[in-house]
Amino acid sequence: MPQKLPDGSLVFKMVYFGPELAGKGTSIRWIHDKEKGIQTGKLTQVRAGRDASFFDRMMAKIGKSNVSFQVWSVVGKKSFESLQKAILGGVDGIIFVWDASKEAWKDNLAAINLLIEILKRKLLDLPMICMFNKIDLARGKRVTRKDAEEIFKKAKLRNVDFIETVAIDGKNVKNAFTLCAKKILSCYIKK
Repeated sequence: MPQKLPDGSLVFKMVYFGPELAGKGTSIRWIHDKEKGIQTGKLTQVRAGRDASFFDRMMAKIGKSNVSFQVWSVVGKKSFESLQKAILGGVDGIIFVWDASKEAWKDNLAAINLLIEILKRKLLDLPMICMFNKIDLARGKRVTRKDAEEIFKKAKLRNVDFIETVAIDGKNVKNAFTLCAKKILSCYIKK
């Protein structure tokens, strides 16, 4: 459920989740720095732990409505579980950033399993986008989108839209954000 401000505006929470170096922070920075008219404030980056993991936060808006989004990135690593639980509390939509490189396969599985462990059945009702990121890698160095889709099906996460992206170049990054925002609003209106 969104936060309702005194002026009647609504603030929804959108969280980018996935393994380290998958492209979560890069995607948020792209939206903040390159997509005019979406970000509404500063980008805050919080360093957590000794291994230089970051959590990003910004406010964003689509159009001139009285609806905004509190956007977070959260690394899907077990050692940050208490912080993940705090950030995922009250989440309205998830963008899971899947690292398409073959080396990241186990990290992707660990991150999706951790997300399921934290949100449990609530995850089944949340709007979710999977950014299948790093599609610019050579075919021999990456898994296929179908491989990732199979993992989501096995996890019974069937209402997930997949968007192929290259976060470093901004390819389809705005589309993933916009689709997640629309799904969040649609879900809110239906309730």
